[in-house]
Parts: sequence; structure tokens; C-alpha cells
Amino acid sequence: PPCDTFRRDSRTHARHSSVRGAASILIGIWLCVLAAPSVFDSLIRMILLSAAGGRGEERRSHRVGKWLVLIPARDEGLLVEPTVSSVASSAQGHPVEILVILDGDDDIARRTSESLGATVLVKEPAGPTKGALLRWVAENHQETIGAADAVLLLDVGSVLGDSFFDRFEWREGAQAMQAWLLGSGAGAGEAASASELLAQVGEDAGRERLGWNVRLRGTGTALTPAAFFEIAPRLVTQVEDLEASLMLASADAGIAMAPRGAVVRDEKPDRIQDAAVQRSRWLAGKLEVFLRHAPALYTLIRRRPLEGVAFVAEMLGRPLALTIPLRVVAGAWVLADGLPSPEPWRWLLSMAAVASGLTDVFFLLRGGLSLRGATSMGLAWGGAVALSPRALVRWMRARR
Repeated sequence: PPCDTFRRDSRTHARHSSVRGAASILIGIWLCVLAAPSVFDSLIRMILLSAAGGRGEERRSHRVGKWLVLIPARDEGLLVEPTVSSVASSAQGHPVEILVILDGDDDIARRTSESLGATVLVKEPAGPTKGALLRWVAENHQETIGAADAVLLLDVGSVLGDSFFDRFEWREGAQAMQAWLLGSGAGAGEAASASELLAQVGEDAGRERLGWNVRLRGTGTALTPAAFFEIAPRLVTQVEDLEASLMLASADAGIAMAPRGAVVRDEKPDRIQDAAVQRSRWLAGKLEVFLRHAPALYTLIRRRPLEGVAFVAEMLGRPLALTIPLRVVAGAWVLADGLPSPEPWRWLLSMAAVASGLTDVFFLLRGGLSLRGATSMGLAWGGAVALSPRALVRWMRARR
């Protein structure tokens, strides 16, 4: 009868509506869970930017006696010349030893480096990562490293600024220091340079004001020999700078910023494809850090709770090119799911997600990021997501 058919249709519609409603709620919950670290990371970033404008504690510093500059290279050929040449030029009047470490023999790079006065070491067989190369040096050349007062790591493509060794002073109590990086490049390279500089000027400066450890950035990183021997054997991922930052911070070793005049100019990959390769390694490396260095994360949170939680939120809440759209989608989904009369908690969650995304947009614009650079970097991160599974099983290297 028509009435029975109507009741059956009503029950079916109710069941379907209930399933759709449950699925919508579940999706909303997962979106909020994924967006939560980036929302907290944005809050921490605002605190750091605010602290960066204050006056920090004055600490004594001193000149470094003898420097050892390590330049890892793999199939770089003539590209090593500007890096080695800049070190040799800046080293005038200072006791500086230059060590180019070839990951696999490279005749052009070897002859070029030796002609500029550098000592060349060759690791055979090559691979699999830069961290493995540094482990090899720590294990096989202890005397050379131990004879220095400080070890400076430089990537091929980085060049020292004028009078680098004249301007660099070691902060008392620090086991590691990070030089100021001035990147160059167009498109994706411009975006990477602007983001990196703003992170140092704002976030790292704020960390120092709060007594936190700053971030090591791979190139322009200076370590005491003791710190180098401590971390090099434990570098097992593709993001050795993040690993080193975590291990030193969890050991309460102290990581500080170098004086503003100690500058390293770093060339960034311009092409979207190369930037995507570089960032795929970063995405895969973050997962490796969580899996392989969980005890260090736990130790950091236990010793320095707020700094440790902020470190985890930073790892989970970035890159901004991916998490800003995620937060906007999460906020819109949670709000729309409750229309036409959303509860107050929906408004709060939505506003928190969207507002944190807008603050990060302001953060990037403040760094002078152009529309072209932002678009290129967004495309690069999209490519990085697609390439990240490959980065888990092989060394993804970007050409500069």
C-alpha cells in the first residue's frame, strides 16, 4: 500500500542521512586533528615573532682559534669552485683548514678543490645520504676533527660572506651555532629564500630571547668537535639538520645564532622540479625522525616542555603551503556541517583554523614573498607529496 511504501522510503532516507551525517562528522574530526598542530604552531610563531623584538640576555663570546670547514659533495664537478674559493678568500689571516668530502670519486671536483688549497677525501662506496657521509668522516678522521676548535659545514652552492671569520664570534656555553643565511634564486628559489630569512629573523631570534635553541639549517652550521662527534654517528635520516637540532636540544647542549655579520649566501633551486625533489626528501625525513628519534623527542619534551611541544608542532604543522589550505578547509567543513544554526564550538574551531591560516599568510607576505614565488612553491610542495614515497627509499638530490 502507498502508506507502507512511504514509511519504507522514509526509513531508508533516514538511514542514508544518518550515514552521511556520521561520515561528515568523522571527516570533520580528522580534518581538525590534522589541522591542530599547524594551529598551535601558528600560535607559537606569533609568540616568537613578538619575543624577537625584545632585548635578549647579553652573553659573552670569543673568537674561534682554528676552523675546520667540511664541504660534502656528490657529483658536483665544477660547482664546488665558488664554495671552496669563498672559504679560501675569507680564511686569509685565519687558521682555517678546508676539507672537501667527495661521496664517490669525482675527478673534476677533486682537481678543482685541490687547486684552491683544499684537502680532498673520497668515500667509497658512495651513498646513501649526506648524514652517512658525515658519519664516515667522524669515524675515519677523528684526529683531523679533534685538532680544530670549531667545525663549519657548508653545502656546495653556498659561499661565505665578506670577512666571515672576522665577524664570527662563538657564544659562550653554546655547542653549536647557525650562521645567517641569505638565499638567492627565482620562482621557487625566491620563496625558499624569503621563508628561510624570515624564519631566522623572526622565529630564531624569538627562540634566543626565550632561551630556546635555534634551528640548524644544514649549511652554515658550526659545531664544536665534541658536538660533531656526538651527533654525526647518529645521523640516520635524510634531514640531518633537523636531526642535529633535535639531538642537541634534547641533550641541552645549546644552539645559538651567529652574529649578524657572519653570513652565508646560499643558492636555492629555481626550477619547480628541483624544489619538489628537495622538499620530498624533507617530508620523508620528518617521518624518519619521528620513527627513529622518538626517545630524543620525549627527552626534549620532558626537559623543556613548551620548547619540546613547539618542536613537535613545527614538524607536524608545516609546510605552510600545505597546511594553510588544510586549515581553511577544516574550518569551512566544521562550520558548514552545523548550518543553518551552528553551535558556538563550531564557530570557535572554524575561526581558530581560518585565523591561524591568515596569520601565516601575513607571516609570508611580511617576508616579501611574491605571488610568483608563492605559486611556484605551492606547486613544488604538491610535487613533493607525490615524490615523497620514493624519497623514503632513495637519496633525492636537487640540482642548484
